[in-house]
Amino acid sequence: ISDKFHFVCTLMIFARCFGVLIVFLAVISISVGSMSGKMVGGVGEAKPINDEGKAVAESVKPAVEQQLGKQFNQWEPVSAATQLVNGINWFIKVKTGDQFLHVRAHKAFTGSISLAGVQENKTAEDPITHF
Repeated sequence: ISDKFHFVCTLMIFARCFGVLIVFLAVISISVGSMSGKMVGGVGEAKPINDEGKAVAESVKPAVEQQLGKQFNQWEPVSAATQLVNGINWFIKVKTGDQFLHVRAHKAFTGSISLAGVQENKTAEDPITHF
């Protein structure tokens, strides 16, 4: 009888631990899902530009000018969306006089920033989307 009792107790402990694990994973999943648009792989909603976004836009301005063959007297980052990948992809709306650009830059976890793409002929109303 003691072997059966030991077996039943072991099963009960396992079931309780498994239940705690399931609850723990559910709480972690809910917490990660509510991290202000920082879902891995998903592009967050566009928000007014912050200091980090301005710095990213400034660092890729020369590469944008070189790629487009233009010099921009006005370069005003307005809003940005981010995507958490192996680093952060920045999708930045930049006012350049009477038009807007959408600039995609990648900031690696090491801090290095590179231009990943640019779209011309955008308007203030055009939503920032993945490209």
